[in-house]
Amino acid sequence: MKLALMKSDMVAAFEYVKNKLFSEKTYLIYDHVIKEREDELPSIREILAEFPDPCGYSTGMEDGMINGGTMLDACLIKYECQKDADAAEFARKIAKGMLNCAFSAKSEGFLPRAVSLEDGKTHYPDSSRDQYTMFAFGLHRYLMSSLCTSDEKEQIARAAVAIAKRAERNVTPGNNYDMLTDNGRPTLVTTMWGDTLANHEYMRLPMLYLLAYEASGDSHWFKKYQEIREEAYNKSLPMTSYWALYTLQQMQASIRVCYDIEPDEKWRARYLFLMNEVADYAEGIVPLVRKRMDSYQNYNAPQPSFREMEAKPAERFIKLGYKAAVSTSRPDASEFFALQDCAQISIITKLVPNRYICDSVLELLFDAFGKIDLSRHERNLPLFFIDAYYRSML
Repeated sequence: MKLALMKSDMVAAFEYVKNKLFSEKTYLIYDHVIKEREDELPSIREILAEFPDPCGYSTGMEDGMINGGTMLDACLIKYECQKDADAAEFARKIAKGMLNCAFSAKSEGFLPRAVSLEDGKTHYPDSSRDQYTMFAFGLHRYLMSSLCTSDEKEQIARAAVAIAKRAERNVTPGNNYDMLTDNGRPTLVTTMWGDTLANHEYMRLPMLYLLAYEASGDSHWFKKYQEIREEAYNKSLPMTSYWALYTLQQMQASIRVCYDIEPDEKWRARYLFLMNEVADYAEGIVPLVRKRMDSYQNYNAPQPSFREMEAKPAERFIKLGYKAAVSTSRPDASEFFALQDCAQISIITKLVPNRYICDSVLELLFDAFGKIDLSRHERNLPLFFIDAYYRSML
């Protein structure tokens, strides 16, 4: 019943993403409204100067691959369930934009977060473990779909193998298991292995190797996956606590890719158990997430330009040698994660094959989406609700 009531709102949300966040120049989805506001994104000069920081935090170019992978999943479900031609066309564009973004890198296998609207290739030099995760998940989903052409399969293989080669080359003890920036420096958050990872991060590297195997058919990458499979699985439990649930959406996405590709039924059963553990945890904190959602009211506040935000020394980057880096995050940023968590519980739950979604999760999804006014909202939150809605229909 709740899903039926959301149907017309999801049509409007879909149009919001296509018309306000998505660029026909780059085929990427940006973090906030760009329609008639393209000049609010960083200029090429600012990007090359690494302003405000090497990741481009708060600039609108921070999470292009997360946005793309999440929305691509929604489009594919909509197409698979409804044979919706618009969803198919949008899926093709998103996949193309994500691949073009990957191919804009200067060094093999580096994955930019997003590219400049000015030239379609200039990007910040630092990525993240999360960008690699949702890129791999989205392109895996597209590769499995009936939409993927032979040419697109070749491009996905090229990108996936490049990323796997980068991981094989860089994720070593000597580099602190870091994928490294596009210019070869240590990254802030792209460590892919080692004792510093949290439990939700260990399945990311196995997923990258498996995607390379799936896309290319090269058994070398399956062997690389097998070498770390057991350790990654064992370190993925127990569940702990998480400051935001995008961590578990990405954990679940990485496990799901491994589940889909893994040929051994015993291992698939283990992955299914692990996904259910993650989903059980997410369902168990619905009251806490609802309470946090209700504690904020600022979900439709205007999105200021990063140039207008208070700039403070970015200590995390300064420790890595980026002396000029500044932090420009808006003071109410955590409020958006509180609402996003409400959508991600549904995504986390329904990434588990054949899992039933309970009423409390659907009620939270419905109530949370009701707090978004699409006529005033300026962020990327609607795309998470779109994916949650379509996943919940499965």
